[in-house]
Parts: sequence; C-alpha cells; structure tokens
Amino acid sequence: MDIRHATPRPVRSVLTAVLESLRLGDPVEAGLMDRWAEAAGPEFAPLCAPERLEGGRLTVTFDHPAMHDHLNLRREALLERINTFLGGRAVTEIRMKPRRFDGR
Repeated sequence: MDIRHATPRPVRSVLTAVLESLRLGDPVEAGLMDRWAEAAGPEFAPLCAPERLEGGRLTVTFDHPAMHDHLNLRREALLERINTFLGGRAVTEIRMKPRRFDGR
C-alpha cells in the first residue's frame, strides 16, 4: 500500500479494528469474568459462573439443577449486585444455563 495515497482514518476506528482483530473482547465482560467472586459476592459466586455478556444479556452457568430455582428467585438481587459492581446498567438480563456434565 502506498501510504502517500492512503485516506486518513479516525484513530478510534483504527483502534476499534485492531481490538476486534485481536479478539480481546469487551472490557466490561473481561472485568466481570476476571472478578466474578467480587462482582457476584459470597451469596452467588459459589453457585454460578459467568459464561458471556452480550448486548446486556449475561449468561451464567450452574452445576446443580436445584440452583436454577434458587438463582431464578434471586435473579433481581444478582442483577443489582452486578450492576452496582460495574457502576451502571451494563447488564439488563440474566440467562441461566446448566453446565454440561463434561465440565463445559
């Protein structure tokens, strides 16, 4: 590519393209995944784990079938706790999913 004829691009678009190519993901999601015990707190962290955060929907996984009912009843408390940790309304919905028996 001849740099003398290149069209200037905003730095933001260049950085966005670089981050997407590196597949580093969303920094909010990364922070939530890395600090789940702190974000979810002692009531929830041992019971479930974050899988992904996309478009405001947080998917959490759990091991025991009875946890689904417990987490479902406490969903709003978990949502509030996570958003307080994140300092905003990054999570608008929590989806619960049982872990597969092979550990995934």
